[in-house]
Amino acid sequence: MGESGGAGGGGNWGKPFMGLLGVLDSLLSIFVFAPLVVFYWRGCWQLMDTYLFPENKLYSTFTSLGIGVLSGLLFCLIQGPLTSLCDHSRRPILHLLISRLYTLIYCVCVVNHWRGVWNVWDFYTGTSWQSGATSFGIGLLALALTRGLKNILAPPFLVVPDHPVGYFSVPTLFQAEKERCGYFLLDTVFTVVVTGSLVVFVWRGAWVFLDAMLFPTQIIYSAWGSMAVGMTVTMLSFLAQLMIVPCFRHIHKGLGKILIEDAYHTICFLGCVNVWRGVWFLLNIYLMPELQTVSNFLTAIAGQIVLMCFYTANSILVRGAVMDGAGEGTKGIVFPTHYLRFFYKNKKLEEQQRSNMWMQGEGGQKISGISAPLEATVVGKANGVYDMRGYGDGHSFSGGYNDAYNNLTTGEEGRVGPANTTFQSQGASEARPVPAPASSSAGRTYHGEDQSETHF
Repeated sequence: MGESGGAGGGGNWGKPFMGLLGVLDSLLSIFVFAPLVVFYWRGCWQLMDTYLFPENKLYSTFTSLGIGVLSGLLFCLIQGPLTSLCDHSRRPILHLLISRLYTLIYCVCVVNHWRGVWNVWDFYTGTSWQSGATSFGIGLLALALTRGLKNILAPPFLVVPDHPVGYFSVPTLFQAEKERCGYFLLDTVFTVVVTGSLVVFVWRGAWVFLDAMLFPTQIIYSAWGSMAVGMTVTMLSFLAQLMIVPCFRHIHKGLGKILIEDAYHTICFLGCVNVWRGVWFLLNIYLMPELQTVSNFLTAIAGQIVLMCFYTANSILVRGAVMDGAGEGTKGIVFPTHYLRFFYKNKKLEEQQRSNMWMQGEGGQKISGISAPLEATVVGKANGVYDMRGYGDGHSFSGGYNDAYNNLTTGEEGRVGPANTTFQSQGASEARPVPAPASSSAGRTYHGEDQSETHF
């Protein structure tokens, strides 16, 4: 935020105030949102164990896998029609109903995908430390080679507000143009089946390795040990942003940048998986262990409802994928944990626009809220900084060089971020971005927003 104030802050106290909000966002993410997400996953996963063909583990496993993969492909393919049908500006009630139903269904489907892949490994390789190390190594190496390693991160390292803009968007790894149906279908299949499953490989490997090595015969010590390690690594990872971000400010592209980002994200992941494992095991130990089914229902329902009340239920979802090193400078290293900052910026931008319209006198247009491009800009930053198509996806750490209507914006030092041309059609312009969601209208003007960052 510049010292002149504007949308992000007021006068000379703008940066300190946004810094304070950044600290509060980090604390909320670590101590509130992440545990609630684990509440839901733990309850839903163990309810699947109880009710989805419990007498036949193999049948249950492949049923979960089928539900997860097919639903993941479906939600990716229908994101455009859903966005058009549930346009919040034209059909707010329909959008509210469909979006909440979408989240409820998609959450169950994502958990089933993970459960299916996880249990396939358990069924065919066992749960020894060797199996865990193999799963972890294969997943980590394959994701690094396909430039999808940052997708292993989860809360507390990201928070996804439930905002209408881009609500149904599911980014694909190579950002193939939707107009080229064949390439887009291949990209979708690769994103869901390959990248999504490799992320589970990494998580399952680390989790099983910890089960085998961290007090394997003392479940209470193991749970508290994971919590201690996870919280320590997580807090240090957030504090490290204060040193890492300035170093990355002038690094543009290149293999070195990708390798450093991957190493940093891997360390963050070790904190993340330990936090999840610690919360999960502590719930199993202390929350009505004699009534396990009731306990599972309680955590699944409570996690979902409370996150919806906090306007962050989309943090439960694992959808789509983003590419390592896609953004310049700090775009790939700053954690997308905007929550209080998101609402504050949204409010300030709305007030600023109303003030500007008032100054135009009677000729000014009456507005009912923040303009769509501005709204898309702010929600994209809150949802994790734009992917290169110009809208927040919830798990994206890449550069935000396009607004929601495909108008190019400049990043640090006035540079224009290039579009990913992997699947662009022959003769496509170098500066031409991949199309925005179906709800985006062509020809709208971009209203600039302060692009400076608040870290922590």
